[in-house]
Amino acid sequence: MEDLLNPIYCQSKYYKQFSDEKQSLEPNWYSLTKVKHRQRIKKIACDSSDKSNLLVWIGTNQLMSYRFENNKVEIDTFFLEDQTIKDIQGGYQTYQILTHSGKVYSLGISNSYCQIPLKVTPKKWEPVLVTFFEENNLFVEEISMCCITHFYLCKGGKLYGSGYNSDGRFGNGTAKDSNLPIFLCDNVERVFPGVYSLVVFYTTTDNRLWGSGPNSNSKLGTGNNKSTNKAIQISGWEASNILELCSCQSHSVLVTRDFKTYSTGHKEQNGHGVLKEIFTEIRALKSKSVIKVLGGKSLTLALTSQNELYGWGFQSDNLPTNQYQNFENWKTPKLIKIPKFYQASQFNIACGGMSIFLYTNIQNNVSFDFNTLLEKNLYCDTKIGASGYERECHKLIVELRTHLKMEAIQKIFIEHSLNKEDANIFLKWVYSDQAQQFERLKEIFSLLKIPFPPKNNFEQDILNLFQDEDSTDFDILVKDDVDYDEDNDDDEEEDDDDEYEKIPVHKLILCARSGLFRDMFENVNQEQSSNTVRDYSGKSIESLEILIKYFYTDKIELTADHDPELIYEELEDAQEYYQLSQNSNINLELNKIKRLFTKN
Repeated sequence: MEDLLNPIYCQSKYYKQFSDEKQSLEPNWYSLTKVKHRQRIKKIACDSSDKSNLLVWIGTNQLMSYRFENNKVEIDTFFLEDQTIKDIQGGYQTYQILTHSGKVYSLGISNSYCQIPLKVTPKKWEPVLVTFFEENNLFVEEISMCCITHFYLCKGGKLYGSGYNSDGRFGNGTAKDSNLPIFLCDNVERVFPGVYSLVVFYTTTDNRLWGSGPNSNSKLGTGNNKSTNKAIQISGWEASNILELCSCQSHSVLVTRDFKTYSTGHKEQNGHGVLKEIFTEIRALKSKSVIKVLGGKSLTLALTSQNELYGWGFQSDNLPTNQYQNFENWKTPKLIKIPKFYQASQFNIACGGMSIFLYTNIQNNVSFDFNTLLEKNLYCDTKIGASGYERECHKLIVELRTHLKMEAIQKIFIEHSLNKEDANIFLKWVYSDQAQQFERLKEIFSLLKIPFPPKNNFEQDILNLFQDEDSTDFDILVKDDVDYDEDNDDDEEEDDDDEYEKIPVHKLILCARSGLFRDMFENVNQEQSSNTVRDYSGKSIESLEILIKYFYTDKIELTADHDPELIYEELEDAQEYYQLSQNSNINLELNKIKRLFTKN
């Protein structure tokens, strides 16, 4: 499975000495070859130091940290036993880790500025449970770190903070630091993190945006440079319309849900090249559809839906690479040259003080589950390849992704003697959107007469498959009031299929996503129709239909007609009951549903 994943690529003068020059894809980009894993990279969090130490979240509960000590990098691996990680955040010489169970772990050993939320500073570099929340019966739903000030959003919209507050970042009218979290306010909906943020922004349930802290350069966007230790409303903005918001040392950037980008603050760092005291749209990013912004010490990164990366605010005293030597021209957004590897696939970004990191955005669990079937040769029903080598794969997936018949694809492979390496390059894209060996993949697509890069990614193609009911090959039979005794083998014969409602599915999708359905398909009673299987969970057809859609889309979606509390109760045991893979994000999706009825 390791070859299904890609290393982290970076621009950093500190990481250059640890990279593998042979795997550098472009000038100025270096690969961290020690960051290759058998599991997916879920997220990277940097700390705020110029050296840009890293914390890498892998799979469900594995962490790897990269720290510079005495001109060498220290690499540590941690596992949070019996926990599923929900998020990681980086600040000043420390990290926070949030689990789906509402627990918070702190990783750090230097407690300057009170940034570690513990009574006693850890002596070892390892995650330590923050017991404050359990002791006070608090369930943490989100964490946000603003450099040396940390925020914890608990169930019910209660906001707590810890760390440095001498400049009033808590927004509660005080200027006192605190190691242990203290209560700040109610009715908070979202807190915006920033690895080098000196202020804090948050939204409340009444659809308002608030800010507090040192307001030099007008980075709060209030129209003046007056600092405040009490949260004030940032007028002109509805919380529901804010997609992203990040603050740096001297400026802030905001993205709306219609992908427009605004900024305020220091004239050389805010993206305008002139001082802006309120959030003003950045002309250079008009029509660019920005979907994500991140900021370091002075730099800002903006990722667009077109897979383009823009940057500005670079300074001469600490440039990541010589790509930015003419730094005075980077006061407004400029297109950053990214490796070709990433030009044909979605990627994610992370940044520290003055370093930039790219990593493959493999967030869709459907793709990962199908890669597992491919690597283990499970349920394969066709072959592809030539020159004495054929690779087993799944006809449904290959034809879905290419819009070509398997016979036509195999004919091209034979005619042009495409070998084992070509088959692996091609299937890597088919199952994961990863453009390994970019130029060769383009040549294969050209031979197949397929446009490159393709219009759809894996996620979109599977969604299209879900919407194409005519292509289904199996039916799940459901009856809400089934009283099934596992010890009675005759129960399946007592009911007529007509008494059940049918949910049409693609058998391969359910085999990839659910161990329970794999067992059910393999143990279908021979006297039963070969293209049906009964579900004996006792769950309503409404809940099961939502779950089946989740298998295709990786999302649990409700309509206004659904009862969120009922759906949550019926699917609460879904991960265990349906034997979903360890990489399943269903708990995250269920927690989103839970918030719909716990807020009321």
